[in-house]
Amino acid sequence: MKRYLGMETAQAWRLTAGMMALAAVAVSFYVLGTSRAAVLPGDINSDARVDVVDLSILLSNYGKPAAQATNPAADVNASGTVDITDLSILLSNFGKTGTVEIVEKAQGRPVTASSTEASDVAPQFANDGDLSTRWSSEYANNQWWQVDLGTSTAVERLEITWEGAFAASYQIQGSADGATFTTLATDSATQEGLKTTSFSRASTRYLRVNLLTRGTQFGFSFYEFKAFGPGVAGATPTPIPSPSPQPVACSLYVATSGNDGNPGTLASPKRTLTNASSAASAGQTVCVRGGTYAHERVTVTKGGTSGSPITLRNYPGETVVYDGQTDTVNASNLWYSDNGLISVHAPWVTIEGFEVKNSATHCIWNQGENGAVVRNNKTHHCYMNGIDVQSSNALIEGNELYSTAMNNYNNRASTWAGGLSAGPSRVGVIANNVTVQNNYIHEIWGEGIFANRLDGFKIQNNRIRNAHSVSIVTESVNGLIDRNFIW
Repeated sequence: MKRYLGMETAQAWRLTAGMMALAAVAVSFYVLGTSRAAVLPGDINSDARVDVVDLSILLSNYGKPAAQATNPAADVNASGTVDITDLSILLSNFGKTGTVEIVEKAQGRPVTASSTEASDVAPQFANDGDLSTRWSSEYANNQWWQVDLGTSTAVERLEITWEGAFAASYQIQGSADGATFTTLATDSATQEGLKTTSFSRASTRYLRVNLLTRGTQFGFSFYEFKAFGPGVAGATPTPIPSPSPQPVACSLYVATSGNDGNPGTLASPKRTLTNASSAASAGQTVCVRGGTYAHERVTVTKGGTSGSPITLRNYPGETVVYDGQTDTVNASNLWYSDNGLISVHAPWVTIEGFEVKNSATHCIWNQGENGAVVRNNKTHHCYMNGIDVQSSNALIEGNELYSTAMNNYNNRASTWAGGLSAGPSRVGVIANNVTVQNNYIHEIWGEGIFANRLDGFKIQNNRIRNAHSVSIVTESVNGLIDRNFIW
């Protein structure tokens, strides 16, 4: 069955048509230097040196948009225009030469996969340069793992170091857009260890290992993936721009060791998120320090404004768990009310980065009516919905939900909740502008996604696996349901 998980990519170098015209010589591909190999900035004609010929090409195209240049590679820094910056880069490298060699291009690049067995064998561990880590899929055929090289890149050889769960048959595929793939090679493994696959040189942005059949009863797993192609070494490259990490500006702090009588500083944190949220102002962020907040119900009654929400999130890099300590597997007929272990009753509130589990009702419940954001949380073993958002202008993204709707565990209920629910807060009201995207919903004892009375919505790029009832249910209008993968 087809599966897909998309992701955003960092800015990188472009492969231009002018370079492709020089494909007769290996060095013509040097600018495919989204790899870790050094490239030679300013070598416009790709002859492994920066000289008067390159200067002449640049000057003849000076001031032109790259798309209109006789040689688009004259736009050395890929800004879209041949300008003074390109001339400066060329002159700073004037007279330098490089050596063409085959270099590795995939290490550290963004990756994604059709499935992951567990968080400690996630996709990014297969191209981290560490043979002690690995990626592992779920136990099923027809899986995939792919890497985004950042721009169209020349490759001709792959090396995969297989774990014991090798593939009996697989394809190496390439794609320019991450959606339509072409098979570059077909191969198989028979045992654990290094397997090399060579093929005719191809230019591709996305490389995918399309795993067809397993060689064992387990899933597919490999320690390391490497892709090789021509590059130029011998000069210090102009750095490929990448997004700068945005620091989190925490206004108030919560910690298990805190006290609600404290001012909420890093040195003197508050104890409960309920108290800290009531002390926050529009535009402020409350950061919760790592730890387990056992049997603690969070109630948020103060909101922000459009453009200045109140954000409640985990302290960066720390794991925050809200544990209701309810045995949802063995319990039945629990008292139900419209609230959650985390309940929001105010507009423009963002809930981000928490693990919420073992709730006697919903795990995260937002009835703020406007501007709700629920992002990058994990909810599980919830007696009712994992996430229930009743709000217009809402965004629900990047969450993982499993073992929810536990009121129907093993089919013990005549009606049941679900995984993720989005709709208005009151009967007779419509919620507008709601987006549900990039969530992973699995092992649900009810519906996967329930979109109720929405006008203007998007449900896209979600993965839904093993929902007891219908995977996506909608009673809404003017919406888009796109690229959701269900199995």
